[in-house]
Parts: sequence; structure tokens; C-alpha cells
Amino acid sequence: MLMLCLSITISSTQGQGLTEFDKSQIERRARLKMDEFEELLFLISDPTRSRGAVNRYILSSYSQEDSLFNRVFYNEDVIIEDDISKIVLTNDNIEVSALDVVTYLNNFKLQYEKNIEKTVHFTDYSFSEPVQDAYTYIVVSYTSKFNGKNINLDDYNYPAVKRKATLRTEYNFKRDAWQVWISGVNYDRDVLTSEAEELTVIEDKDLKKETIAPPPDQQEEESLPELQFTSTIPKNIKKGASLPLKWNNSVEDAEISLYQEGQEMMTLRKGLYGQQWDWNVNQKPGKNYSITLYEPATNRTVKSSSFQLKPRFPLVLKVGIPLAAIGVAVLLLNDPGPGPGPEPTQDLSEPPGLPTN
Repeated sequence: MLMLCLSITISSTQGQGLTEFDKSQIERRARLKMDEFEELLFLISDPTRSRGAVNRYILSSYSQEDSLFNRVFYNEDVIIEDDISKIVLTNDNIEVSALDVVTYLNNFKLQYEKNIEKTVHFTDYSFSEPVQDAYTYIVVSYTSKFNGKNINLDDYNYPAVKRKATLRTEYNFKRDAWQVWISGVNYDRDVLTSEAEELTVIEDKDLKKETIAPPPDQQEEESLPELQFTSTIPKNIKKGASLPLKWNNSVEDAEISLYQEGQEMMTLRKGLYGQQWDWNVNQKPGKNYSITLYEPATNRTVKSSSFQLKPRFPLVLKVGIPLAAIGVAVLLLNDPGPGPGPEPTQDLSEPPGLPTN
């Protein structure tokens, strides 16, 4: 009965169509997902990232096997038309390869030059109306420009090209929110067939981010109160403690990170919802720690005051017990043993006489 009721509820919701709030939320989340795609390519091409970290970024982007980076793509079967190799623009078509997302990202890792500066830029976003079919999706048109080089093509400069990304959306009843993932990326052939020659001479100055009015629900979110911690964070926190962290306003898909001396040490938790999270403190003791709560959807953030993480047991107790054990052992080694027994009854200074018959 429960499954039947749930099925009826979902079918009824889908049959009612999308509200204006649904449409604006889907568009906003699609924009954020495209920004994550751009950020993913930057991290892969960042020379300061280790090989292991880059591989984890790639794995996280299309699966739930790792959580180092947000899931960007619907799954590992997503197809992306190649824009890493040399792009051949013609008047009637474009010669490219269709790659699965795993191959595409690994090709990008191996072929695109590393640069500490950001060299991948997505601009000029435009969004279609969300479409309800076998599943709900939205199409994002944008301009893609690689300012870096292909290590195999030193004399080749990437042109700015028009691309289209299809993003699949699903409604999460538990979170009461739309979730969005990229399900395919291809060239915008409607533009390429009519403007192929022009696309090869677009200059970087034409790629500035245009100012687009945020959707209605995002305008409302911008007036949300600033995040503030409402729970008191002690100046000294013992390792092993359970510390409830509370804040003034409900968050959605937020994260909490641990900092020391202003440097991010680790992400304590991702995917936070609501107004509270319990922190089980197991981090290394030290001074000048702080925690930061960040909500990507609204760009709201709050940082705690500094505190110290202390060991579970005092240093004196940790050192004192071993020293006491050592002291007992020394006493036992130096102990001469039991004292002398009673005086002998026979004078043994001379040997005893021989026995007589």
C-alpha cells in the first residue's frame, strides 16, 4: 500500500507539470552545474594538484564512489563531443569524435597543458524551457573557450565555439529540491553551420561574462539573512568530544570545513541540510583552528572564532603513567632480595670433626 501511494503521488506530481518555481529552480541549478563542470576542468589542469587527487576528481564527477568533488555527470555513459583535439570547422558540419565522459576527462588530463591560471571559460549561457519527456531535462547553450594549449599541437590555438549541454533533472522528495546532472555535451551545429568562419576569430575580449538577471527565486534568496552560528563553540575542545553545531538559517547542500591558521585542512561534511550538525571531534590536537560553513547555492558562508583542539587525556597523565611504571621496574631490579635468616647454631669457621664409631 505504501509503494502504491508513493507511486500515485509521484505520477500525480509529474502529471501536473512544472510550476514557475520548479522552472526557475531547475535553471538555477543547471547554471551551478555548468560552473562545476568549468571548475572540474580547471582542477584537472591545475599543476599543483597531485595525480591521485586529479583521478579522484574525475571519479567523483560521474559516480558516487568518491566524494572529493561534486557529481557533475549523470553517469559514466554520458557522451561528450571532443573539443580537446584540433577542431575542424566546415560550412556544413564539424568533424569530431563522440567520447564517453571517462575517456573525455582522461584525454583532457593527458593532452591539455597544465597552468596555475584558469584557462577554461564558459560564457554566454542561455537556457531552454525545461522539458518533460521520459525524464525532465533542460538544454544550456554556451560559449566555450580554451586559452591553454594541446601539448601535442603547439602551433594550434583553440577557437571559441558554441556548445550545448543537456542536463537531466530529478525531483528529490526527501530533500524537497530538484537535482541536476549533465547527460550530454555537443556542438551547437545551428550556430556552427552559419558562423563557422567567424568562430575562428573570436577574441578573448568578447568572452566577458555577461550580466544576466537571476531567476525570481534566486533574487529572493539573495535577501536571505547572513549565516551565523547560534551554538557556542568552546575555546578548548577535547578530542573525542561530540559537539553540536547550530546556525540561524536552514541550508541546502552545504558543507563544513576545518581550517588552521587560515589554511583549509579538510572538509568535515558535505551535503548538509537544515540547521544543525553534530561534529565528532577526532582531528589532531593543535591551536588556531576554526570551522567554516558554506552554502554554494546562495554563496553564503560563516566562519567560527578560533579554538584549540586538546588531547583526550592531559599530557601530565599521559607521561606520568609510563614514568610510574618505569620507577616500579627500577625498584624491583635494585631490590637485593629477602634479608638474612637466623644465625647458624654451629660455628663454621673451622671444619667439623670426623664422625666417630
